Amino acid sequence: MTGLYWNISMAGFILKNTLSDNGGVTRGVCKVNQGHTHITDVIETSNIVKTPDGPEADGVKLDPDSYVSMNMWGFPAKPGQTPPFMNVLEDNFITFFKETVPSNPLKAEYLLPILIGGLLRKGDYSVKVLPTNDKWFGVTYAEDKEAVIASFKELIENGTFPQGHLDKQQKCFMLTDTAYAQYQEVDRQRQQYIADNKAQEQIKQQ
Repeated sequence: MTGLYWNISMAGFILKNTLSDNGGVTRGVCKVNQGHTHITDVIETSNIVKTPDGPEADGVKLDPDSYVSMNMWGFPAKPGQTPPFMNVLEDNFITFFKETVPSNPLKAEYLLPILIGGLLRKGDYSVKVLPTNDKWFGVTYAEDKEAVIASFKELIENGTFPQGHLDKQQKCFMLTDTAYAQYQEVDRQRQQYIADNKAQEQIKQQ
């Protein structure tokens, strides 16, 4: 082991809870130690799809109960200070930009699971798994939208987000009554502005 030894953490989602019904997704599939308490490696895996026999990536079967990264990490930091890991991110980004970007400048991605997987293999890091059985939902495909809206409504109704609100177009989710009140006031001003402009146009046409 060389250099500093870092103790970090990751919210461990279950693979089967993070898939889309409408196509493939990319996940950081994690290998864990025997006690399932710490990650030993992270493999960025693309095109993971649902099949009748469980998740697969390009024809390779995956354990549906595997931990995966959804990029919810915990890094050590003192109160009021920037986590030192930001320096690690910056240093490795310089390397990424020099070595990876030139070969694929339009699509090269600086992916956190790939970075941390490499650092784990060097032995300078320990990543504790914080298990969660929560179900991921997001708009990877346009067809996912209705399911996401339904999921937000369910979280509001079951009390997970007691102050949660959706806007009129159901495109924006607000966590607090204060945020929703601000949205309502801005929307009221916008509607008043539209009405005033319409009235002025009617006066000009008379």
